[in-house]
Amino acid sequence: MNFRDLVSLLRRTDPAVSVINSCDVDVSSIALDSRNVTRGSLFAALPGEKQDGAVFLPDAAARGAVAILSSRRLPTNLPQLISFNPRRTLAHLCAALHGRPSDGLDVIGVTGTNGKTTTTYLMRHILDHAKRGCGMIGTVECVVGKERSPAAMTTPEATEIQRWMATMAASGQTACAMEVSSHALMQYRTDAVDFSVAIFTNLTQDHLDYHETMEEYFEAKARLFSLLETKAHAVINIDDTWGERLFPYTRANIIRFGFGPAADVRATNLSMDINGMTFDVSLPRGESMTIRSPLTGRYNAYNLLGGVAAALAMGVKQEVITEAITTFHGAPGRLERVQAQGNAPAVFVDYAHTPDALENVCKTLRDLCKGRKLVTVFGCGGDRDVKKRPLMGAIAERLSDCVIITSDNPRTEKPDAIIRDILAGLRGGPIPTSQSARLTPHEVEPDRARAIRRAIELAGEQGVVLIAGKGHEDYQIIGTKKQHFDDREEALAALKERGNASCAA
Repeated sequence: MNFRDLVSLLRRTDPAVSVINSCDVDVSSIALDSRNVTRGSLFAALPGEKQDGAVFLPDAAARGAVAILSSRRLPTNLPQLISFNPRRTLAHLCAALHGRPSDGLDVIGVTGTNGKTTTTYLMRHILDHAKRGCGMIGTVECVVGKERSPAAMTTPEATEIQRWMATMAASGQTACAMEVSSHALMQYRTDAVDFSVAIFTNLTQDHLDYHETMEEYFEAKARLFSLLETKAHAVINIDDTWGERLFPYTRANIIRFGFGPAADVRATNLSMDINGMTFDVSLPRGESMTIRSPLTGRYNAYNLLGGVAAALAMGVKQEVITEAITTFHGAPGRLERVQAQGNAPAVFVDYAHTPDALENVCKTLRDLCKGRKLVTVFGCGGDRDVKKRPLMGAIAERLSDCVIITSDNPRTEKPDAIIRDILAGLRGGPIPTSQSARLTPHEVEPDRARAIRRAIELAGEQGVVLIAGKGHEDYQIIGTKKQHFDDREEALAALKERGNASCAA
């Protein structure tokens, strides 16, 4: 697109941007990283957490950059866009370059501490079942039709969001379900997305290394609802104490979901076991639905209920929704069972990496596996929220028969230091080193593979093992290096070593 034309489109949504050295050059792409610049790229030289992007201007120019976006005038003869909020400008610039693809899609944004991934997968599943092709952007992967690409972060940069949505629109998709993280909202990545529906799942402690307080964390989440137009729908978990506080932030039509009497879409008569759950849904006009799902756990009932409310708001028929949910088996690494034949413990892998998520999944397994020993193995990520570590230790100890504390993604922190932070929340003593069948509170094993094997050993044939924290992730970050590691693979290998040879994750 011609630079002057791009600026003209940009000013419809960002009129305050100024231009220096304007000329007739063609912009073919937008890049945040100078290493991704190709001939015809506009380089967004934005200030980062560690370095200012302006430092890489010479490299970008050498690679063929034809224009620059920055917060200040830079020493170059290239055309420059100057913005007091360059990240917000970047979002609108990317949308303009790709023809504002979200205008032609029903975009469902899902935000909250927990449940984003499951709800996003659910929305895609329901809409696909309704013959309304739905793409997806999220923590695990980005999906357009049969094309799948592993995700680097929950919500990608605006450059990738708009590129993916343009691909969805061009391929005939009519909708996009996307996870919207608090980081993305604070960094304006989704500001140029026209959301049809926004779903709020819940808000519990996480990311306080970034937001510092729960109030700041809430304000970040609330930005999604302030972006909604009056024609959109705000689908809000009213049972969460933060849910009602979102109401003043939005002009959209509010739909409340939950188990309580204030809900517009209300769940009742919940019944569940290890193989799934059923519950009834009461609707505003006196109608009702019965949901049957292979998922289990009260927290998953909330995920399903939010999806039901959103799908109904989008005009999906009740029978289509109920049919779709019967065949929805969840998202990868979310209470995912590692199956084994013969006498073996029940092993589950879950992404729970916050206090609330860990409590939910431990309670679910405790309730569903009454009388069986529950062994929980988990760690906490390095260079992330330190305050949640002892909280998670206390939760795991309270709800498990045994806790194996190990490494997650230590990153640049020392694993032993992270483990000490977790141990601060535990009250019990260590597991005896002798070969005893008695389960006592905790054991430390920094090697995650060994920790998984130890947990399976301690659980015994009738026990239950929860491997928490990493879920779908197939890597471990130690220092600055990422190496292959998959909890599901390690659990499968450990089960095979016990003699349960015919296993499948």
